[in-house]
Amino acid sequence: MLRSSFLTFLSRLVLASAELAPVQADQGHLYDIGVYGRTPNSHLKSTRGVATRLGRLAWDPVVCDRYDEYFFVGIHGILLGHAGPMIFDNDGYQVWHGKGFGSTYNFRTQTYRGEQYLTWWAGNDQVRGHGEGYYYMLDQNYQLVKKVDAIGEDKRGDLHEFEITADNTALLTIYHTIPYNLTAWGIGNTTSPGYIRDCLFQEIDLETNELIYEWSAIEHVPIEDCYSSPSGEGKTYDNAWDWFHLNSVQKDDRGNYLISSRYSHSLFYIDGKSSETIWTFGGKNSSFQDLSGGNATSIKRQHHARWAETGTLGKQRAITVFDNGEKPNPSRGVKVLIDEEAMTTQLLAEAYHPLSYISASQGSIQQLPSGNVLVGWGYAPAFTEFSPDGSEVLCDVQFAALHNNGSWSPGAQESYRVYRQPWQGWPLQEPEVNVDKREGVMYVSWNGATEVRRWTVNGTRLSNAKGKPSRSSYSAKKQSFETSIEINAVHYREFTLTALDDNETVLGSWSVGFQGVLKTLIEPLGRLPKSSGKYTGTELNGKYNGTEVETSNSADDSYQGDSDEGVELVETYEAAPSRGDTASTEDVVVPEDTVDGTSSYELIETYEPASSPPDDAASSPAPSTAKAETVSPASATQSPEPQPSSSSSSLIFLTFTIIVIAALYATHHFRPDLTADLRERLSSVLFKLAAYLHPSEGRARQRDTEEGDELESKGLMGQYNKQPGTLEKEAEAEDGDREGSEGYQEGRASRRS
Repeated sequence: MLRSSFLTFLSRLVLASAELAPVQADQGHLYDIGVYGRTPNSHLKSTRGVATRLGRLAWDPVVCDRYDEYFFVGIHGILLGHAGPMIFDNDGYQVWHGKGFGSTYNFRTQTYRGEQYLTWWAGNDQVRGHGEGYYYMLDQNYQLVKKVDAIGEDKRGDLHEFEITADNTALLTIYHTIPYNLTAWGIGNTTSPGYIRDCLFQEIDLETNELIYEWSAIEHVPIEDCYSSPSGEGKTYDNAWDWFHLNSVQKDDRGNYLISSRYSHSLFYIDGKSSETIWTFGGKNSSFQDLSGGNATSIKRQHHARWAETGTLGKQRAITVFDNGEKPNPSRGVKVLIDEEAMTTQLLAEAYHPLSYISASQGSIQQLPSGNVLVGWGYAPAFTEFSPDGSEVLCDVQFAALHNNGSWSPGAQESYRVYRQPWQGWPLQEPEVNVDKREGVMYVSWNGATEVRRWTVNGTRLSNAKGKPSRSSYSAKKQSFETSIEINAVHYREFTLTALDDNETVLGSWSVGFQGVLKTLIEPLGRLPKSSGKYTGTELNGKYNGTEVETSNSADDSYQGDSDEGVELVETYEAAPSRGDTASTEDVVVPEDTVDGTSSYELIETYEPASSPPDDAASSPAPSTAKAETVSPASATQSPEPQPSSSSSSLIFLTFTIIVIAALYATHHFRPDLTADLRERLSSVLFKLAAYLHPSEGRARQRDTEEGDELESKGLMGQYNKQPGTLEKEAEAEDGDREGSEGYQEGRASRRS
């Protein structure tokens, strides 16, 4: 018996695919070198899919823990098995994944007409260095509100910018191919001209879709002011020369525009009326005297230029910009002060990664309300929060291995920009649910639901010892993207699943079978009207839209006596606090019958009169009216599948398991670079043996994750208005200058010295 229990525990350990916690700082170096895989993720049990698993290389909880803020990452790259716009919470768990879009850029929240929206670009990013696609706006219910395109014939919006202004207009960038005389560069002649990509930006009225303003780089900037050369480009229309490379635009309260040009190594301040250049920062013709010895204006291939303050501070204003740099100089986040009267500038702050990343492309910098600075490293799959002056690393997070097998290998997954912002999301679609009868666990996930704090499950038993139907209630605090709720699943036909927020407001309720949601009992609450200022809906055991909702009850007023004659037992399991709760786990009583003693659940027995059935028949359907798709009494009480009981098979599995654990332990300490590959191969063999012991779990574990993602993506495509299909990104980034591999060691040594 002991051997059987031990083997059951080991097999379940191998087969377990529930969401794994983010890798913490003490194991961050293992994450960085690929021990957890090149693109670590967790396989989910509630749905066919995976959740991205972050790795924390540094995290100061005193300054980094802010539970009202989320990280917004638009993942793309060479390995696109799990790409798209993603939201992560303070604890590093995935909150939302917008599937079906493929490579996405510039994912964040923006305000339009007083309401908050998710915005990003998605499309064909294989169009060299800039892409062609559309800009998307989703409301707080994750419903598509607007799909924006550039205005004009043969003009398509590119990936670099989509900025909603205080005037409720949108700024977007365009790469427009035109013929141009390139004979000075040995390209073309009078009869066969060369081609360039002219960089434009437009300001569009989002309400009427009318063009308000358009600016052209070739009309206002001499092509000689840039540092790029054709290098094989410019001879044909399809391979036009990208000479300017516009990558950010912002409109200020003066009505002027601050733009960034990668290949001119400079920022331009554009007059919103005349379109003329007011001044240039950096590059060949900088308008400013650098009081920092050139350290302010020496930006190279920069991205994401922004005014550090929204208002005008007289003649002195601050600008933040991500300086990609060129080897041997590593990338950095920069904050500079400019004096538009004296025409001087000086460096206020600069932030370098401790490992001296050289990010060949992309990158962002965000000044947070606290004054801290969040830097996204673009081509390197990481983001870092610094102190205001950039001298101290407060939080350092990765979403893919950067030094896989010990060598610098960015590009597997990237994020054009990274933001940290407040967000509240109320999805309207059903949660994903899977009930594992053998484990006695219900797995629940609700993509994008930021307000759920607790799940309750009410199940109607087939019959109790006296032949009467009885109900059991279970409750668990939301744990991460996926929550596991321990239930007694053997004797039920179906369950009522309810999502609650901090105030016990019902966010939605569903009838749930063993294969997922059967029907919606209470429509998801959705985003409240802005004018209400608070939730409207159900309090505990209250009503919502006239529907009675049964949630877990208090034991104080439910006890009817020492005998269970004429009453029904309601079992309530309350999970240990999570998501930053301060309650001590010492207050939680672990029942003796908890499997392996691993769950922190408190058992409370309460009683309800059997003569008073609930108003909501769907919460406790009578046995004679069970739906065809629910589990019948016969199948619910069916004997479990026969399990191998051979002592020789058990001994073989036990011996092999010990060998595998020993091998993984040894490689973990002596050859960590081999651990990921070795673990994958050994776990595959061990999985087959485990599946032999537990065939049903083995089959469930073999669900095709990629096929499931593809099917779900196809379903979402219709909702998102026939968004262009998922497209893979080639290894080449902007300009193809993958210099990080050679410059990493030099840059690291330079910073340390």
